Amino acid sequence: MATATLEETWLRFRQGDPRAREALIANYSYLVKITAGRIAGGVPPSLDREDLISA
Repeated sequence: MATATLEETWLRFRQGDPRAREALIANYSYLVKITAGRIAGGVPPSLDREDLISA
């Protein structure tokens, strides 16, 4: 997402736009996956990486 578009999306999110929320989630979901992958090694085996991502 381009910087100007991202700033506009954040503004719409702060104003309560649910579509902006979804757009931000989609835009930053890669960060969640990276973070979940990093911490997955330090959690009990019963906790799945996908559970971390969806939490």
